Amino acid sequence: MAIRRRTGATRKIRKRRLSVPDVMEILVVVAALSLLVAGIYKLWLPETLPVRKVHFVSRLQHLEPDELRQKVSSKLRGGFFNVDLKAIEQSLESLPWVDTASVRRQWPDTLLVKVTEQHAVALWGDSAMLNPRGEVFYPQEKQDERHLPVLYGPEGRGRELITTFRHFYGQLSSAELRLYALIQDERRAWHLLMANGIRVALGHGATGRRLQRFIQIYPEVLAPRATEIASIDLRYTHGFSVAWKSNKEN
Repeated sequence: MAIRRRTGATRKIRKRRLSVPDVMEILVVVAALSLLVAGIYKLWLPETLPVRKVHFVSRLQHLEPDELRQKVSSKLRGGFFNVDLKAIEQSLESLPWVDTASVRRQWPDTLLVKVTEQHAVALWGDSAMLNPRGEVFYPQEKQDERHLPVLYGPEGRGRELITTFRHFYGQLSSAELRLYALIQDERRAWHLLMANGIRVALGHGATGRRLQRFIQIYPEVLAPRATEIASIDLRYTHGFSVAWKSNKEN
């Protein structure tokens, strides 16, 4: 039986020639893409869509609108699409009375700016203030400070001092005493100043027991002579000492 051997056949691939309509179609697509790229590039040019308006949507108490506009203008580079919103927000937040700032675009030429002012809950020493989160900020001019308590302590402990002040304030109110200032020194010892001018050294450790003993005794024993008292030292195991304005001590 004869066996036929098939020799390897070479398949010929026919190259398809582009017709005129095909070439025209490709050219149209390329032209369209070029126009699209050119259009996008032109939109990003500052002179194409400049920012013409800056609108503030916040109610301001401590900040001046002109001060905010100046901060925005200092970072207002580029057109509507490529203006650096983050840079504007950071510039606004560098102002002492600004807590947070957000900026967004409004078509076709406006920036909407929302600013949240700091809310001061206490004075921090002589030159700063605390917000409700216990964060320190340094306003150039402190406003409405007469009703604010004075707190001061180690760096980073603002929130703890706010909480402790509120706790002590509530306890002392039962003895008709109003706490005005609270200080924690470097050794974590507490010092209190009452609204009537009496200074109280509370110390550290067993502060709750010491303060409660003072609250129980003050109304009947000390309150009648409050105007004569300079300071009270509660840092004793079973009692306290009183420094009188006449320099006598009992």
